[in-house]
Amino acid sequence: MIKVKSHIAFGNSIHTTLADYNQVTNKGFKRLDLLHTLLHKNWISDGYGSPIEEKEFWNRGLGLLNTYHHNPLDQDVKNLIIESMLYKETDNFILCGKLDKVYERSDHVIEVLDYKTGSLMTPMGHIQLLLYLILTEANLGVRPQAASLYYLPENRSKRKFQYT
Repeated sequence: MIKVKSHIAFGNSIHTTLADYNQVTNKGFKRLDLLHTLLHKNWISDGYGSPIEEKEFWNRGLGLLNTYHHNPLDQDVKNLIIESMLYKETDNFILCGKLDKVYERSDHVIEVLDYKTGSLMTPMGHIQLLLYLILTEANLGVRPQAASLYYLPENRSKRKFQYT
């Protein structure tokens, strides 16, 4: 049970840090020390089995953010959604999801991006991205042309959906 809690605390800490960082519009302020400061501000200490386990996750988080900063794969022209809960009501149910980032890339493609702090992706992730595409279109009024999973540990983006 503690292991699950530690992964959730860690994931939330990283997601909130990246959300804060992605809201910085002046590229001159997007420095590594800012990422570290934001991680410190957003760090969730609850859920770790011991101070040693927490320190291991902290160091892992610093490593993820260092790699991300030195080679970010989500360069944007304009952020459209950052870490927001979106809803779409239908006659029979309500769709909802918390999106990490929707942005316009330099090639003018609108992309939905889901950050992953672990390396394991279940088939549910494909459904998650489809849901995010529906929610984005319903809330922004535009259809994203791409949806990707951004695996932070490997610093790689894996495009799951591409529309032309």
